[in-house]
Amino acid sequence: MIQLLIIHKHPSHHQMTLANSMHDLLGNNFRMAFLDPWQQDRMAMGWPKLGEHEPWVIRTWEGNMENNELAKWNMEADAVIYPGYATWEPANKLLNMRLNHKKLCLPTSERMFKPSTDLFKISGVTTQDENLKLPRCVLRRFRLLKCAIKVNKSNCHYLAQGTYAAYDQSKIGMLKDRCWTWGFFIPLPNTEREKKFTQTLHILCAGRLLDLKKIDTIIYACSLIDKRNIRFELNVIGNGPQENNLKELAHNQGISNKCFFHDFIPMESVRSKMRETDVFILASTADEGWGAVLNEAMSEGCAVICSTGAGASRILIKDSVTGLLFPTGDSEALAERLEFLAKNRDKREEMGRNAAQYMREVWSPAVGAERLVALINGLLGRAPMPEYEDGPCSKAKIFKDQICDRMYVTHDL
Repeated sequence: MIQLLIIHKHPSHHQMTLANSMHDLLGNNFRMAFLDPWQQDRMAMGWPKLGEHEPWVIRTWEGNMENNELAKWNMEADAVIYPGYATWEPANKLLNMRLNHKKLCLPTSERMFKPSTDLFKISGVTTQDENLKLPRCVLRRFRLLKCAIKVNKSNCHYLAQGTYAAYDQSKIGMLKDRCWTWGFFIPLPNTEREKKFTQTLHILCAGRLLDLKKIDTIIYACSLIDKRNIRFELNVIGNGPQENNLKELAHNQGISNKCFFHDFIPMESVRSKMRETDVFILASTADEGWGAVLNEAMSEGCAVICSTGAGASRILIKDSVTGLLFPTGDSEALAERLEFLAKNRDKREEMGRNAAQYMREVWSPAVGAERLVALINGLLGRAPMPEYEDGPCSKAKIFKDQICDRMYVTHDL
């Protein structure tokens, strides 16, 4: 049985879900290490102190004993997973120590070159480093490139989190044929979906109200279907700096009586809302590295519509089967998909069932754990290499980001 160490920055439900399944599978041959304590803002939102009591969780802030255990596992485990290896210095240092001993390393990250930090788009930057007189973002990009070159070794395999993570590696010629599909895992629901058939299309989106979430695209799309006499109700859950602008936009578009904003609520309550809704939308730009809320909506049996820019888009959605895709920022295209789902209830329900089944059978934490162990055994030569068609640990596909290098379709709020 393999020994596996997974390192992460701080405890969260996304990491602990998979970690619990890994521990179920490997027992004492598994460790999860967190280098930073619980985030105060997350705890203020009601998050518990995940990993506080599990003996297989290494909480490095607790003292030398924990740090010594991390150092031991980092060198002796059969495989180690390193998050954000190119941008997070602590993980990078641990990775370099192990690389020098030619042991199997599994760096993982979302895409390296998001539109806001693209290595090949450096114009318009005025902030300067006082000593080197270079834009700070340019220096950051060169640091990313330097880290990527360091890991371009045969004992290093990359777990690509999101549709465009492998593409970004290919742009700089790194880790060729050593990229594997990876992502985020969420707890599966233990409650049946509540089916409520009405003449009104219930639409939901949830998350921080930031520019990258493109909630404005959703509001514009809803105003378009409103003009086509489609009955709908849009619920937006979350808060953030764009809240007032978005409320004003809904008012200006004449749909404020059908567009309702709700403050942050615990994830359990969000998932309860998902079970009751018809359509869930993730409209984010390519700055959304993954978007775990899409996992949650699909697992609850929602018909989902996702922008092609979001990291989880082409990984989780088979267009017209487990959901619908639309070009990032294109409110007309989104409106067409909403109109289709409003007029085709059977197809809407079918996609919701397919989405829930796909999450159970392919993207559940248990399946992710089993596949990861099979991949590691294959890479170590202890078993035949697994050949998964899609999902976790399948060979990462190169999806070219055709939007990243040009301006999104945008609207002034």
